[in-house]
Amino acid sequence: MNRVLSLPITRITPEQLELLQAERHLTTVADSGTIKLRHRNGIFELKFLQAEDRLPPNTAVCVWWKGGGFVCATQAELESQAQEAQSVAERVAQARAMLAAARHERNARQAAKDLAALDVTQPETTSIY
Repeated sequence: MNRVLSLPITRITPEQLELLQAERHLTTVADSGTIKLRHRNGIFELKFLQAEDRLPPNTAVCVWWKGGGFVCATQAELESQAQEAQSVAERVAQARAMLAAARHERNARQAAKDLAALDVTQPETTSIY
């Protein structure tokens, strides 16, 4: 589950914000319940927007920019989402393979019917002479 975070509550310039938006950040939840991003341009602090989304201190999280704000998720949640996405991709590939096989079989049946319809016996030839 992605948890929505505030914009940094520490001072930040638009250039610094752009740098933060450009990549994912691995960090932990601070003892105060906030998330501190340690970046080469400084330390930026974010809060959870919803109180029920808060995570225990020292929980490893990944923070990234999504749409119009920052979100975070725990490593376990990210791994679970990745496995689920992989499972869906595998099921889609299987369904496509089954569809292709069924389409091939249908085309073979239709071709056999078409050949059978073309197989007309030769009419008997009678000689006038």
